[in-house]
Amino acid sequence: MNYTNYLLTLHWFKNTIDNKLNDEILLIILNLNHKERLEKIEKLEKDLGLDNKKHNYESFDISKVESFNDLKDIKKNALVIAHDLIDINKISNLECNILLCFYNDILECNSLETKGKLKTLSKEDTEEVKDLKPEDCRDDDFYDSFIKKNNPLDIIFSNDDKIISKCISSRFIKNSFIIFKNINILQSNRVMHKTIWEEQIQEDIFTLLKYKILTARLAVAIYKSSTLRLNDSNKKIGLYYHNELGIKSKLIHIPKSKPSKKIKAYHLKDNNI
Repeated sequence: MNYTNYLLTLHWFKNTIDNKLNDEILLIILNLNHKERLEKIEKLEKDLGLDNKKHNYESFDISKVESFNDLKDIKKNALVIAHDLIDINKISNLECNILLCFYNDILECNSLETKGKLKTLSKEDTEEVKDLKPEDCRDDDFYDSFIKKNNPLDIIFSNDDKIISKCISSRFIKNSFIIFKNINILQSNRVMHKTIWEEQIQEDIFTLLKYKILTARLAVAIYKSSTLRLNDSNKKIGLYYHNELGIKSKLIHIPKSKPSKKIKAYHLKDNNI
């Protein structure tokens, strides 16, 4: 349960109630069937006093949204209701920003905050919320809450295993749920089982921080999860890193690997960054 995410969501609703346009589309995950999702959101809108005739606001079910980019120019506060396992291609080449939260989490946070017995959210809960922007968030909270483009090099040279790991996975996996199906699109080789791939990515992060060796596998995962250019080819991604780092990938021996192995990677000590 992420309290910052709860405050960000309250702030989004506060802006909507005040007829201020938010910078993000709000994506609320409800692990319910279509009818139940609509009923829950209708109740939430009623509790908050939201009315699309009175407010610059509209809600959409994920089944009606082919791509989140379709909503970026509507000049309204857009709320998208979804179950988990959304098609990951809906955020491919994303040109807008998404605030991601779980319906049950915001109600649970609100119940704890108000010491209420009922898990509800009302207009009154939004009135005391201070302005909270993405840049005000800690890095951990940012990657847990927002789906938006980032510079891959900022992630790589953060020298922070949590930031790198969260950039790759936390936007796509929450509360033990895979939110976006076809998450294997983040892989350089899409035939590997997700669990094995995740274990290898963690090893690659350790190798990056310890030895300044960026494996091609990790480079692809960081590039796709940062730029959200999910369908770019390995060749195109390799060209990006060649241009940005000034080096090419090559077979590199991974120090202290057991069994000893060589893997395609970039040795960051070979460049001037």
